[in-house]
Amino acid sequence: MPRFDAKTLILANVTNYGEQPTTITNLGLLYYKSIWLLIRKRPDQAFIIPHPNTDFPLPFQLKQGSVWAGITVQDDQITEMATKGKLYCVLYHSHSEKPTPKRIIVRSNPSFKRDTLKRAP
Repeated sequence: MPRFDAKTLILANVTNYGEQPTTITNLGLLYYKSIWLLIRKRPDQAFIIPHPNTDFPLPFQLKQGSVWAGITVQDDQITEMATKGKLYCVLYHSHSEKPTPKRIIVRSNPSFKRDTLKRAP
């Protein structure tokens, strides 16, 4: 995907395990600065990802057993929110009034060091 070359991405894969189709209506992010705000379900910031998939735009009917993917760029602001607080990707769909959340955890890539490898005896 040329428009994402050399960028770090957040990918949300959605699979319909149900017995009937569902419609994905929105994909967003919720940011909580503290665990207390998360418990109270009061995000500090909320974002909607406007076009998470240009090939299969929202709203999108997801049939049984099908997979849909949403993509957004992981910029410095998202990295900071994920490391300093609690950042969730939320999926809004037709079979629930509440969004389906999944926490975003940013991990740094450890550098590979050849001298730390040991040969098997």
